[in-house]
Amino acid sequence: MPGIRTLLDRLRQHLSHQDALLVLALLGIVAGVLSASVTMLFRFVVEWPLAQFLPGNNAENFEALPLNLRFLVPALGALLVGLLLLIFRKEQRSVGVSHVVNRLNNHHGWLPWQNAAAQFCAGAIALISGQSGGREGPSVHLGAAINSLAARFLHLPNNSTRILISCGSAAAISAAFNTPIAGVIFAMEVVMLEYTIIGFTPVILAAVTGALMTRAAYGAEPMFTIALIDMNSASEVFFIVLIGLACGTAAAVFISIQKFCLRWSQVHIVLRLSFVGVLTGACAIVVPQVLGLGYDTLQTLLSVELSWWFLLLIISAKLFLTAIACGMGMPIGYIGPSLIIGACIGSALGLAGIALMPELASDATLYVLLGMGAMMAAILNAPLAALLAIVELTNNPHVILPGMLAVIVATLTRSGLYRHRSAVQTIMESQGFKIVNDPLSQALQRAAVASLMDQNFRTVAHTMTVEEINTLLGNRPRWLIVQEAGRKRLLDCTDLVLYMQEHGAQLEPEQNIALQELPGKQRHMINVHPEATLREALDVLEKEKADVLHVIGPTLPLYRPPSGVLTREDIENYYRYPQGMKQ
Repeated sequence: MPGIRTLLDRLRQHLSHQDALLVLALLGIVAGVLSASVTMLFRFVVEWPLAQFLPGNNAENFEALPLNLRFLVPALGALLVGLLLLIFRKEQRSVGVSHVVNRLNNHHGWLPWQNAAAQFCAGAIALISGQSGGREGPSVHLGAAINSLAARFLHLPNNSTRILISCGSAAAISAAFNTPIAGVIFAMEVVMLEYTIIGFTPVILAAVTGALMTRAAYGAEPMFTIALIDMNSASEVFFIVLIGLACGTAAAVFISIQKFCLRWSQVHIVLRLSFVGVLTGACAIVVPQVLGLGYDTLQTLLSVELSWWFLLLIISAKLFLTAIACGMGMPIGYIGPSLIIGACIGSALGLAGIALMPELASDATLYVLLGMGAMMAAILNAPLAALLAIVELTNNPHVILPGMLAVIVATLTRSGLYRHRSAVQTIMESQGFKIVNDPLSQALQRAAVASLMDQNFRTVAHTMTVEEINTLLGNRPRWLIVQEAGRKRLLDCTDLVLYMQEHGAQLEPEQNIALQELPGKQRHMINVHPEATLREALDVLEKEKADVLHVIGPTLPLYRPPSGVLTREDIENYYRYPQGMKQ
């Protein structure tokens, strides 16, 4: 037991530094195993009952249900989700990617287990009942949460917890789609909001681990099988730009509807979700393709040319239903639906291009892929992740060049032309949360207080005898923490040395010295927990108008918290002269 505690103490101390790359790499593999495991469990919980219930034992065959069940299944399922969420408090109903980003940036990576439980149970019921959404958002939440809970159980410093959450997000996307590269970029673009070598290495290992596990369970084939296709002519650039503009516009409509629905968050959760279920069931009577994940519809779009009116019907129904469901609080994701909406847009415009210029146009499948990437990029504000996703989903590298143009045009259309933020940021803004993402905050979140604190201190009473002081000075401490009436003040030991050099000859060994009355600067101390990042430490100093922190925490089984002294000057020197910091 003592050996394990010593090992964990060393691990925590090492992880508090920003250059603990090797240890983080190993933890990235563990994070990938945890995230992929919970992602695959969630997938099984959703797919197994559907395979038993739906016609043909096909987990996506909602289209074959009779008309009455197309309405009743989503309507009753939404009611059940609403009743289930009544078990949880309002703040515990926050789920999905937006919840992960919020907790990572505003709560230092602490994801409560209650929110994860709500996501797993309610999300599974929502998807089983055919709500118009995807499983990727719930998977990201669950993958991030299980790593956050593991890090919190082990009392790992918060700077490493942030990276483990990113590892969990990447592994979840990798396991859900079998897209390891897209998982890595998604974690960096959407969750972590920065690119660093210290972040890339463990995140890549986590994504690879997630992909290997899902391939072992479900096979190594890409999600969609199509023939290799490429651009037929440079003249197609016009159609590619048009697809980007159309997808960017559709994303803006999606976010506008979502923003409008978010205003109804004060309405009772059961009423809101029941409305979503009834609306979904009513639409499914006419367009059953809106039910469930819709990957069967996506495979059809990649292999069969559907009519324009049917494509427009799917676009309208899927876009409005998914936006309303997400805005009303249904615990589902929108990555999958964004791919389907974009695929329909690309297919419709591709048919138009082929009809207008058949000698120049490429295969219609190319435009489907471009629409998928462009819509995903615009909704998530993740152009690179979307581009790599369509490459990995279809194993078609020829889509990279036209895809780069499509995703950028779509993202610029949504953000520049319509002035809309991403769907994730829209949800956060509606809840009153902001993301502090300036370079200084990012730098301060890469290291924990234990990496910078000074442990050469002694805690003393406010009154000491001359003999006790001489014994104390023989140990050469740098700082003295003076305790008096429940308050702590920090005294520079140099001031005490100077006082004793000046007055020591006239003092008796048993004479008492009041340390709080010594000349020199004495500063009021504020406690901070050892897992805190330097950004948290600076926030505490600003809030309390203090200059010194006492790093201290409770002693628990397998946890012997380090203690030390951290000054505002130490933190300022860290980001001003990072190369000069001690390691």
